[in-house]
Amino acid sequence: MELPWVNTNFKPCAYHNKATFEGQPYYHGDQLLGVRCAGCGQEWLQERFLFQPNNDNTRHYVNVDNVVLKKQLKMEVESDPAFQVSGSRTMSKNFKFEGDSLKVGDHIAWHRPKGYWHHAIVSEVGNEVKVIQWARDKKARKMERKEDEIDLQNQEGPLFRIDYSDEVTKINPSELVIARARAMLYAPGKYHLLRDNCEAYASYCKTGFAQSCQVVWLTHVLKICASTMMAILSRCFCDASLVVLKECTEQLANLFSEGTVDISIEACQISFDGFYCVGAGVALLIEGIWCVYDLSKIYHKRANGEISRVDFVQRSIQRAVEALVKAGCIGGSVAGSFGGMAIGMLICPGIGTVAGFLIGGIVGGVVGGIFAGAVITPLGPWIARKFASCIGRDDRAVEIGDLQRGDHVVFYGFSLHPRHHAIVVDCDPVKGKVRVVHHTYKNGVVEEVLDFIPPVYRLLYDNDCAAPDEVIERARSKIGDETCKYSLAFNNCKTFARCCKESEESWLDVSFGTLDDSSDDNLCVREIRMSKA
Repeated sequence: MELPWVNTNFKPCAYHNKATFEGQPYYHGDQLLGVRCAGCGQEWLQERFLFQPNNDNTRHYVNVDNVVLKKQLKMEVESDPAFQVSGSRTMSKNFKFEGDSLKVGDHIAWHRPKGYWHHAIVSEVGNEVKVIQWARDKKARKMERKEDEIDLQNQEGPLFRIDYSDEVTKINPSELVIARARAMLYAPGKYHLLRDNCEAYASYCKTGFAQSCQVVWLTHVLKICASTMMAILSRCFCDASLVVLKECTEQLANLFSEGTVDISIEACQISFDGFYCVGAGVALLIEGIWCVYDLSKIYHKRANGEISRVDFVQRSIQRAVEALVKAGCIGGSVAGSFGGMAIGMLICPGIGTVAGFLIGGIVGGVVGGIFAGAVITPLGPWIARKFASCIGRDDRAVEIGDLQRGDHVVFYGFSLHPRHHAIVVDCDPVKGKVRVVHHTYKNGVVEEVLDFIPPVYRLLYDNDCAAPDEVIERARSKIGDETCKYSLAFNNCKTFARCCKESEESWLDVSFGTLDDSSDDNLCVREIRMSKA
């Protein structure tokens, strides 16, 4: 689109001339929020959307239709090759109330059964949800940017909302996100699996920076696979030289006594097997170290509240599966090398042994990698989902300032009871204190004031849970109730907290009483300190 402009403090880029500006305008109603250069992709936005404040007024700017737009600087966005999705995310399960939790401008994604992620931007929320996304046009049989009305219950794979930091959402409000998305609907360009896919489109609309963590992750995996194959080839050539040495030793040993021949062959064989096993062991050790390192980063995100418990389990299992795939490459190489050497010795001793060992190692590594990739890798997401489904309700680490009245939280108890559940009554971020009601083995249901010592996790409920005041009323009604006895299997701290929180109590036959004016006199309030996890 040709836009007239006044070039006040900017030298035009090579993709447009001085009189007009070829780009996509960002409109919210009749208000111009910014423009994007169609040639170089540079954004020019109103000052309130700038990532870095223009305090000294030295930022380059343009004047489009009497609106001053300043140059947006690029943000540093996290791009960790260990993860397929950037930032933290929240899983959605109850689609009946999803229209209440999703908001216009949200970045959402589905984890498809085949292992990849599909991303979109929420454009409307009502009886139905509309999204803007890269999607296939059935008539044209090609990918194009579209705004579609979708049924959340009929989508493939679990739905997640991608969560961004307050710093990002503050300068990228929903009106700017939707303005970007709708402006790009009519922009030229074709779908590209690596450069312009659904994730890059959604992340650009949300942050102004196109990024595809799936591409970064895939590139990282391919590099590791390539380096693994190069290591296999190098080891095969090195071990082939040992085979040559062994053959030469056997030939030279024929000049001496028969006993010396046996000793020479046996010594060479022991040395050869030792070198090869050590090489394979070192390769497996390196992969194991990388796997532990990646798992530690995943746990760090879990402890910081960036990912939920279910997400942590899924990512950890997926990473372990990747390690098994690489171990399959190494194992295939070892088996192929020895198998090829045996066949070569039968066909043509000497040069056949060397060739068989070399070819067998290469073929074994490739076949092992293909088998592991074709069989184990697709099972990774399925195994991860099965494990995650056994967890039950999801949770996420929170700070004390994030807690609300009526929250269902989990804190560290002790080694034999590491996850203790409670209902939040109130909190004091200044003193670091939290008042909770919980079910204990020794004292029954009590109300206590606890020191907030991370990590503390908040369980994630849909909108069908009870109101905060009702949750607290239910919890307090059981204080001092002798009929509400602690049972490790049927009435423990977790079942008590869930019964207080969930709107329907049919899963547990518990009747809640009501509070009278003197109920506070019967509270058991004590000061205790939680041990750190």
